[in-house]
Amino acid sequence: MLFSMTGYGEAEAFTSRGKLSVQLKSLNSKNFELNFRANSSFQQFEFDAKKQLLKKLKRGKIELFVVEDSTNIAAHKINRAVVAEYMKQLKSISAAPDEILFPLTLRMPDALKNLNKKTTSSQIKELKKLLDKSIDKLILYRINEGKSIEKYLRNKILNIEKKLNKIEKGNQLRIKKRKSKLIEKLKKINIKIDKERLEQEVFYYIEKLDINEEINRLKHHTAFFKQELNNKDIVKGKKLGFISQEIGREINTVGSKANDVSLQKLVVQIKDLVEQIKEQVPNIL
Repeated sequence: MLFSMTGYGEAEAFTSRGKLSVQLKSLNSKNFELNFRANSSFQQFEFDAKKQLLKKLKRGKIELFVVEDSTNIAAHKINRAVVAEYMKQLKSISAAPDEILFPLTLRMPDALKNLNKKTTSSQIKELKKLLDKSIDKLILYRINEGKSIEKYLRNKILNIEKKLNKIEKGNQLRIKKRKSKLIEKLKKINIKIDKERLEQEVFYYIEKLDINEEINRLKHHTAFFKQELNNKDIVKGKKLGFISQEIGREINTVGSKANDVSLQKLVVQIKDLVEQIKEQVPNIL
């Protein structure tokens, strides 16, 4: 099973201070990155949240929003200087009346001072529960997206294998044709050539064009790619990326040695499939 690195999860609950919600977003990243956003009363939670997220999500660019919508009016005080500045800036870009602009300013950062700055252990406990629920929803999102990616990649690898089989069959015929043409041309020169020496030169030339070794390695890489798709290990994006690079490298060598129009067409088609795989691999956990 594959897990996508993209995901979203949200959970909320009502506490003595009002509604508390946790929102999680996950995007592609080579490592684990956390962008933590919360008001000053919850800043202390960042370290615990990071450990909680890293344990379950492994890697990705994670955005965590902790939002508290307090229903207790007495718990807040308007930050007059900040609100006045917001009003001034909004009026400079909008002709809307004060009754429309003023409510907007109250939703902006630091517009309200939270008088209940001290966060209790029970509130942190509630926050951890909400974060766990959000993580579970995000993981479910990753699983569903991962299924689509897996189906897509299996289809691409299957197509590569089919075209590789055609290259292998075409290669056997190509070598025979090359050998007979080469001997024929040498005979037309009508000069005395040592037969044993001729065979050695023909063999050397044909060996330079031989792609059997590359074909065998490509078969190994595609089989390894499918094996990793079936692997129960959750984190496998980097390994799949490495295998796809190896497939690309081998098919480039086949292209440079093929020296045959029909084989070159198949090589180009495989290269296109490899690029499509490479575009999707960074989305995998």
